[in-house]
Amino acid sequence: MNFRDKLYRAGMRYLDAYLPEDHPILRESRSRRRLRILMGVGTVFNLILISKLPVVFLAGGVRLLLFVSMIAVFTTGLAWVLFMKAKGVDYVTAAFIGLGALHNIIDAYTYPIFPPRNLPFFFMILLSAHLLFGRWYSLAILFVMSVAYVPLINVPSLDGVVIIDPRVMDYRINIATNTIIAGLMVWLISEAYDYFRESSERQLKDLNREREKDLELAARVQQDLVPQMSRIGSYRIDSVSRPAAVVGGDYHEALRAGTANWFAIGDVSGHGLQAGMLSMQVRSMLAYLLMELGLDKPSDVLVELNNSFHQVVRKLNIRSYMTFLLARIDDQGRLSFTGSHQKLVLLRRRRGEIEIVPSHGIWLGLEHIEDRRRIMEFELMMEVDDILFLFTDGLTEARNEKGELYGFDRLIGQLQRLIEGQEELTEKALTDHIVKDFDHFRGSIPCEDDVTVFCIRRVTDQDL
Repeated sequence: MNFRDKLYRAGMRYLDAYLPEDHPILRESRSRRRLRILMGVGTVFNLILISKLPVVFLAGGVRLLLFVSMIAVFTTGLAWVLFMKAKGVDYVTAAFIGLGALHNIIDAYTYPIFPPRNLPFFFMILLSAHLLFGRWYSLAILFVMSVAYVPLINVPSLDGVVIIDPRVMDYRINIATNTIIAGLMVWLISEAYDYFRESSERQLKDLNREREKDLELAARVQQDLVPQMSRIGSYRIDSVSRPAAVVGGDYHEALRAGTANWFAIGDVSGHGLQAGMLSMQVRSMLAYLLMELGLDKPSDVLVELNNSFHQVVRKLNIRSYMTFLLARIDDQGRLSFTGSHQKLVLLRRRRGEIEIVPSHGIWLGLEHIEDRRRIMEFELMMEVDDILFLFTDGLTEARNEKGELYGFDRLIGQLQRLIEGQEELTEKALTDHIVKDFDHFRGSIPCEDDVTVFCIRRVTDQDL
């Protein structure tokens, strides 16, 4: 972050009165806007008063007392908002506007000339009143200040001569009339701005509500598609999936097709609705390839999935890819897999060992593949009580409050302690332990990416 960005960030924090991000005022756009106007205009007005203080000090008299009083009131008000966490901010705002108008009137009569020398502040006060409190308060300010300025039409000239020339009086009346008309124009422009802003905000809120409904529906659909069974074939499974947004791009699946059990895990680039829709597209396509077409080789399935995924993203004109691992495991423990994703972690329970297996293959989203011989498959053997641990990068790449990564080494360390410390280790106990350790490590830092943990344990017929 460069100096300009730091300065901008510091300025925005000051305008927000250093309130925490979850403060009710900052969560509501209108209240936050009013607070920022108050802090900004109040600070600028106070600085203007302070800059004029040396000259006013030489003049002395009522004007000096007025300036010192205004500086004290504005400084106290701003300090109150800052130190009291914006408590009573509406009263402070109303007092600022009222005192600003009163100061303008008194200052005009302290050194009576026409037009009044502080006339520009008339429009600033009127505009601030409208932005902070709306039409009626600002209209009242316009009326009071207009009435207060009218008597200045009859003030003597600078040399003390009373003006009786009708042309001069007509000139002054025109200026006074034009000033009031200009004030009305400022008020009307503010009113028009408010109307279009409020109309735009209503439309935006309506769109956001519709979008939230769509997201909630998509999230429910996605949640319903998550594997709900606790066993499949000769295997027991457990999983936890946490999207960073309402809808996530992480995907995992467990299917029984023929005599084989199929397990998949993947991560669409990014997160949110687009990633969620693409993951659901892959889910439906995988079910079709296995259940309807009866494909039985992981490499063949992966090629068809890639070609389908590439076709979808090309039609949608988006740039996206998906890390993906597909495993076929029969009931005798023969495991064949392909794809490019995070490393497979195989807990050899009876040996007390952890086997880490890289996934060398392709991810989804490559150009159309014709030659399936290029796609490699790898084989392993799962013994009874072995647990296959799969996960997405949201787990290992999460950071805590110190900025430290959870990391693959910490994950393996936790798994090693589980193997050494428990004679009976179930897939549910493993999942719960890793998720608990992950939450403890992360603390209050929200997840920036989707997180999925997927455990598959081979069991005997008696354990099913």
